[in-house]
Amino acid sequence: MEAINGLSGEDFIFHDVNDNVYVRKCYGMEALGSKIQEAFEGMAILTTTAAISFDSSPSRENLELQVREAWQLLRHLVPGIACQTSKLPAFEGQYEFRYFVPQSLEDVSIWANQTTFFDDGVAPLLERHEQLKNSRLWSSAEPHYNAELHVSPLKTSLGWQFSLVMPHNSIDGRGAFGLLELFFEFLTSVIEKRAQPTSELKWGEEVARLPPPGPLTISPAEAGLQDLRPDSLKIFASTSSEVKQEATHSPPAIVPWIVSPTAIDNSVQGDIGCIIKFSPEVTATIHATCKKYGRTITQIISALVILANAEASLKIAGQVSEERYKDVSAGFSDSTHFLIAMNSICHRHKLPDGYDSFRSPKSSPLCATDCVELFFPMDSIRKLVKPDTKKSAVREVNRDYFWDGLVNDVAITWKAVDLSLEAYFSRQIGMHTAACAPDASGFDIVCPIVSSIGDLSRLGLLNAYLPSSTRKTLTVEDVIISLGVHKPMFMVMCYQYDSQLSVYFTTAGEFATAESLKLAADIFEEWMMAII
Repeated sequence: MEAINGLSGEDFIFHDVNDNVYVRKCYGMEALGSKIQEAFEGMAILTTTAAISFDSSPSRENLELQVREAWQLLRHLVPGIACQTSKLPAFEGQYEFRYFVPQSLEDVSIWANQTTFFDDGVAPLLERHEQLKNSRLWSSAEPHYNAELHVSPLKTSLGWQFSLVMPHNSIDGRGAFGLLELFFEFLTSVIEKRAQPTSELKWGEEVARLPPPGPLTISPAEAGLQDLRPDSLKIFASTSSEVKQEATHSPPAIVPWIVSPTAIDNSVQGDIGCIIKFSPEVTATIHATCKKYGRTITQIISALVILANAEASLKIAGQVSEERYKDVSAGFSDSTHFLIAMNSICHRHKLPDGYDSFRSPKSSPLCATDCVELFFPMDSIRKLVKPDTKKSAVREVNRDYFWDGLVNDVAITWKAVDLSLEAYFSRQIGMHTAACAPDASGFDIVCPIVSSIGDLSRLGLLNAYLPSSTRKTLTVEDVIISLGVHKPMFMVMCYQYDSQLSVYFTTAGEFATAESLKLAADIFEEWMMAII
């Protein structure tokens, strides 16, 4: 079996190395996420928050016991939440997941106590979410469990906040909501006194539900590539240099509009964020308009993110200085394409052999997402947003230019992306290579990152806990999800729950103010209302 850097195929499958300690190496997005998390002070940690109301008002003491019991039940079903990430000292960009099989009920209880956190402070949902996103940070190189659960009371009757905090190397957006759904299922059964007693759980059998990396669940033969199970790394030797070259050199015909960041005075430590939540009526209109034009929500979200970023960048540059405005507006006028550096693609529902669900006997990889960089033609953008002589931007609201121009360009660009499992497999090779040779400068641009998670109801997530007139033990009143950025990149996460489309904007407080972020969000919302 050929090996590179001392690794072979079996290294990417969980295996017992010492007295009930199971390990496997991180691969692709897992490895890149681990490197980013280590290199950039806890960047790429995902916080997923739900506002919960109970049919009866639980005491803090009882709720804490019930939460920890449900948390243990979730671990038995999805043991990956109890893994730790560690860095391998011998090679740059190599990390592994480590799982310790509990040897007693006390071991499980200790883990639950170490990973569930109760805060008695009362705060609004968004405020508590942002506090956690900026305070719960850790490096992938330090010993730390990959999942935390935070609970605190909200400023609503019978309301509690539940937040799942996990690094992106171990979770994706849809996966996070899926874990919360399972947790709430267990919590409901505990409250209703019908849950399996934790004393009956057989620890050790859960290791069968420690899956391999997402791309390694498919057959490389189907991808037209060399067999990666178990002889995994042959493909790295032949393609890593090509992947690296492709990742660092865009086609010569493309001149992307790149805006360099500027540090601001009185900057805020950590990320800043804001959220737009469209009413059910407006959300329905958005869907109807997309259907009318034969477009998807993801496509118009991408188009609106482009317009919001372009218009806000020009206006903010004008507020800084005349020189800054000239530089930014010249780039806007002279470039050929607009870059969205990362566009997320979830593959979990397509994974074969029972790896598509956390409920299956094999479970599912916690991170089953992929991302691509996309370049969109500037010509259609410049018809809708234009620099002006007052160091600002002029907005040209024209439905034809928007739907037939920009959105059509977005759709054509997305259509060229191969969304197959085979392409997922192939792209993860590049991500694994990038983890071994990271370039921090790639994150130091004012550039959007977009994650369109989708309609949770259509995805079959949290439907049992939707608000309704029917009394139920537990109701999920609202949800928020966001990813820690800590860099000038402009992160946008879009999702729908309870018939309301939400768009969350976040970036680093070192390079933007709350006012400038709100400016971009307001522009996004104004464009949305203008084109539907």
